[in-house]
Amino acid sequence: GDHALDVDPVASARGERLQDDQVFGRAGAQRRVPGERERAGPRDGRFLEGQRPERDVDADAGGGAEQQHAVGGGEGGGVVQASGVPVEQGLDERGLAAEPGQQGQVDVDGLARLAPALQGEAADEAEAPAPGFAERLHAGGRADQLNFYNTYQADPAGINTDLARYLAVTADDVRRAANSALGGSKVRLAVLPEQPLSASASAIDRTAMPAAAAAPTFSPPAPERAALSNGMRVVLLEMPGLPIVAQGLLLRAGGVTDHADSPGLASLTAAMLSEGTATRNSQQISDDMEFLGAHLSAHAYREYAAIATETLTAHWQDALAIMADVVQNPTFPAQEFDRVRAERLTDLKRISDNPVAIAARASQALLFGANTGYGHPVAGTETAVSALARDDLAAHYAARYSPADATLILVGDIRRAHAIEQAEAAFGAWKHSPTAAAQADDSPPAAAKTTIYLADKPGAAQSVIRACHLTIPRHHPDYFALTLLNNIFGGQFSARLNMNLRQDKGYSYGYMSHIDWQTHASAFAAGGSVQTAVTADAVRETLKEFADIRSVRPVTQEEFNDMRDGILRGLPSQFETHSQMLHQLTRLVSFDLPDDYFSAYAASIEAVTLADVRRAAQTHLNPDALKIVIVGDAAAIEADLRQLDIDISRIDYEGRIPD
Repeated sequence: GDHALDVDPVASARGERLQDDQVFGRAGAQRRVPGERERAGPRDGRFLEGQRPERDVDADAGGGAEQQHAVGGGEGGGVVQASGVPVEQGLDERGLAAEPGQQGQVDVDGLARLAPALQGEAADEAEAPAPGFAERLHAGGRADQLNFYNTYQADPAGINTDLARYLAVTADDVRRAANSALGGSKVRLAVLPEQPLSASASAIDRTAMPAAAAAPTFSPPAPERAALSNGMRVVLLEMPGLPIVAQGLLLRAGGVTDHADSPGLASLTAAMLSEGTATRNSQQISDDMEFLGAHLSAHAYREYAAIATETLTAHWQDALAIMADVVQNPTFPAQEFDRVRAERLTDLKRISDNPVAIAARASQALLFGANTGYGHPVAGTETAVSALARDDLAAHYAARYSPADATLILVGDIRRAHAIEQAEAAFGAWKHSPTAAAQADDSPPAAAKTTIYLADKPGAAQSVIRACHLTIPRHHPDYFALTLLNNIFGGQFSARLNMNLRQDKGYSYGYMSHIDWQTHASAFAAGGSVQTAVTADAVRETLKEFADIRSVRPVTQEEFNDMRDGILRGLPSQFETHSQMLHQLTRLVSFDLPDDYFSAYAASIEAVTLADVRRAAQTHLNPDALKIVIVGDAAAIEADLRQLDIDISRIDYEGRIPD
């Protein structure tokens, strides 16, 4: 469904809930790594509509957008530290280090074969051994076990000899231990008097399914609006009950405001807001928030920047004052800038090790144009970020941060009059300054015929596929119809793509689709990670699914009913926590949706018909103009790909076609 209301109908039926640490993260004590403070990136701001675990580095398409389900990795505004040591560096599937070409000394498969022997002939007389070596190995990995043996035996090498104790146990040893420990000494507990029990007659007909109760109704709350004396907007939602207040400030200062030659400028500016003000240095800001038991996040996404936190009601004014300070009085200290930029460059260098991030960045550049507001990577490039100076950030802040383009969102145990009073005290003195128009690109490149764009990743064990094309903007009348279509096509586990490429063919662990909703043109993408040997077959099946849903196998009534009902039944779970409500209101503001949008959402979904969904498939899916980005071992897959009779172009990791 809608980005705010995106829910896996299958998971919803099981009662599962999505994570609720969305755009603005979750409340709690701020944690810091020694010598390092806040990192910029979506790990503090994951979008509700589906962040996959692979989403570790950078996938920039999703800025301020709604995103229905991630393909391999999602697309958020910041950079997060890349994943750890690659598999190629000698780690087996359990994370145990091994010499190149060898396994580690501990053979877990051997332990599995050993289990019956440990029980031996005494299995009928005594219980299996208590959790020991194998269980500890699986529970903590080799590093924990080295520490375990070093602590208890003063010899970490015990990890390689401890197994001998179990191998030396015989069936007689087990019998002797059982007789010794489980002898005649026992205690029998009885509750007297014992009540007589008997089966009771029942008038219920167990052979007939009972009639379903009436579907419960749910109406999400509508927010209130106000304005401060300087013109800054306030969106307020009172949620009494729990002593919590979630607060966020949304500004029109996302990645679309970057200069063409400075991708990453907006992201780095947002990341530097909490690194020092006229009255607080970086450490003081961190300590003050930690004292409140909260964390202040600041990130730039594609279409907006957001600064937010969540606190207890008793501390929300103090947190608001700190937020107001970092937004109105940033100084961009030179030494902190050097540190944050160096961290960003390190993370950008790691992108070359993450095929999912490469595919996300490359597809965005190919869809919108590499040097455009919607096509460049929000986190930036190594070249651009290296060239940025502190003065560039200060100039960007002066041009883009203003109360006229800011909206304060407050959710929680507060009252309107008091909240407006505190907001005026915190932000009322912020002076309005003219801001330049965002450098958004309303006219993306014209669609071309379907082409494969191959980024070579030598030695890759898998290929990442991302088949995408541009589609309707967020405010298009067919938004709800395309939302339902996406969920049927590939937006959740039981959708067509995943049932084909994972469940039927076994090519992938997950093959999905998503829509990256934007104010202007949005992006429709399908794909996932597949085994190298079946890369061409996976592309063939992807194209087949695109064609089938438009013609020979259109959406069925059963698929339509299941998806519509799943979205509607999952609606209440998207409004349970304060952070979820803050996330919903953030989208409400970022897309200029009406205040009753969520209240009317269920009716909007129910108004969509099967004919609407089939028409959306015909109109808005375009298998003849797909940009199919593949990141994999070109030497192993290119020959098979050429058998598909589709044009192939080589690209670099930023989506550029070499001269």
